[in-house]
Amino acid sequence: MCFLVTKFIHWTTVCFPYNYLRSFWSFFYKLPGPRIEDVFAFVLDKPPNGSTFFKDCLVELRVCVLIKNFISFFEDLLPYIQTRQSIVLYSEFIFSKLVSELQMEARFSIDPILRLIAALSRDLKDDFAPFLPRVVNSLVVLLNNGGQKDAETIEQIFTSWSEIIENLRFCFSRDIQGALRNTPVTLSMKKYQDRCHVCWI
Repeated sequence: MCFLVTKFIHWTTVCFPYNYLRSFWSFFYKLPGPRIEDVFAFVLDKPPNGSTFFKDCLVELRVCVLIKNFISFFEDLLPYIQTRQSIVLYSEFIFSKLVSELQMEARFSIDPILRLIAALSRDLKDDFAPFLPRVVNSLVVLLNNGGQKDAETIEQIFTSWSEIIENLRFCFSRDIQGALRNTPVTLSMKKYQDRCHVCWI
């Protein structure tokens, strides 16, 4: 049996080079649920090299996103995100800057901004909880302003929301009452999730 497995691996390597296989699997479609599970499987407790998750995410996006507005956004935020202490200190400014960029008119910036909000929740943990109602309100406004008609925007919104909830799960487990206080706001997201479920299938 082991011999057959070895021969099969050798055959696939010879007949299908790595670049071909990588190209093939890059187009293999996954539903949002399995994709989120893939992300959560590699969640780190601490950012590498004494950095922050938010800074690493912002620098990575700066390389990939070449929109002029995002470059200016990157330059404005960079001085305030060098350490976690700095992020906590300027969290209100950073968060306000992020949600102000969530607009359907800047559609190509939506995904990077949502990823940054999720990264901010990883750095702040419990300190991010007070921002939750404003996060949900911003996402609902985004959906009301045309996001609900765009399947890609819907997926980006709920992927980011799932990551935020995952990052704050320990905060919720310690303070159930605090989590329940935000339930009426969360129901707005649930309404859209039920409505848009057919778009995900």
